[in-house]
Amino acid sequence: KPIKIEEIGLEVMSKDLCFTNWKEAQKECAELGSEWRLPRIEEFKKIWPYKDSIGGFSTVYYWCLNTPRRHNDKAFVFYFREESVGHCATYNYLKTSDATVRPVRSLK
Repeated sequence: KPIKIEEIGLEVMSKDLCFTNWKEAQKECAELGSEWRLPRIEEFKKIWPYKDSIGGFSTVYYWCLNTPRRHNDKAFVFYFREESVGHCATYNYLKTSDATVRPVRSLK
């Protein structure tokens, strides 16, 4: 079930959807319909303070919608680092690698 967070203008799935490559991750989000998508890096940073109330997050890599410039074969992943409270990180990741999918959509 999605969780609405008015303060950041997002609706976030309350659990991880799947673990797959970037292309399939986008497809999985699209299959939910109604403008579900991968979160942008900036949105993951806003989600961080609410991660406990949303629930279901683990210390794994999550696909982001963002892709690095001049690297068509890579996308960014977001990582919640539990050992450093409030810290998060982003990494360039090959799109053919697997990461976790946590769909979001903008509140209207």
